[in-house]
Amino acid sequence: MGHRPDGTLLSFSRFPPHQVEEADSVIWTVRRDGSAPRRFVRGFGARWSPDGKQLVFAAPTDGSDGDLFVMNADGSGRRLLLATPEAKQAAAWSPDAKKILFTRFDPSGGADVFVIDADGTHVRELTEPGAATIAAAWSPDGSEILFTRGRQETRSSW
Repeated sequence: MGHRPDGTLLSFSRFPPHQVEEADSVIWTVRRDGSAPRRFVRGFGARWSPDGKQLVFAAPTDGSDGDLFVMNADGSGRRLLLATPEAKQAAAWSPDAKKILFTRFDPSGGADVFVIDADGTHVRELTEPGAATIAAAWSPDGSEILFTRGRQETRSSW
């Protein structure tokens, strides 16, 4: 769940009853007091832009369990930001709204943090492949990025 920067709305992903797969979830917004719930699109992990005018989110497509999309806060103007075979999940907008952090998951169970310009160009990997690196966030001034990295396990086959 995330809140709009002005605090007026919350965004969340809602799963159908007895479902826990992100591919089945839908993005909603609701006022802080719980009124005016609004269903948007199939997707998950929506993150508000710093000005509260857009949301970046992941949604399943024919080619991926999660491609990145951006839409206006009223649900209009949905556009594809990045499509790759690997599943992705939005993490955070930069404070100046020019870049977006996201996690890309690989089939072997690893995950890495990437950054992309808000117009969908200049994708760049920020972490070294090999371990689960997730949950990226910007420092308030946008000069640093914080992320969580799990241990890399090495297994040998006998």
